[in-house]
Amino acid sequence: MRELTEKDIDIEEELIINDDGVSVNAYLGAYFEPNDVLGMDIDDSGDEFVNLYADYNSESGELTMSYYVVKRDKEYSRPYNPSESEKK
Repeated sequence: MRELTEKDIDIEEELIINDDGVSVNAYLGAYFEPNDVLGMDIDDSGDEFVNLYADYNSESGELTMSYYVVKRDKEYSRPYNPSESEKK
């Protein structure tokens, strides 16, 4: 597996301020091969895909990420633990 780079993602314009008033949720456009970065088996037929999300807390500076996987037979969500270089 490899780390995400700036070229792999794009922060979408629609940011959602969470109910706590200090954290923001963003959908990240994913321009990477999920099999290489996330270590999963996603086919490239268009029937399976991954959505990537990030939450940033402006008070604590904490960044958390998760990804949502849609496959032909199931859907699930998993946390993504970004490295320090990915957080930057």
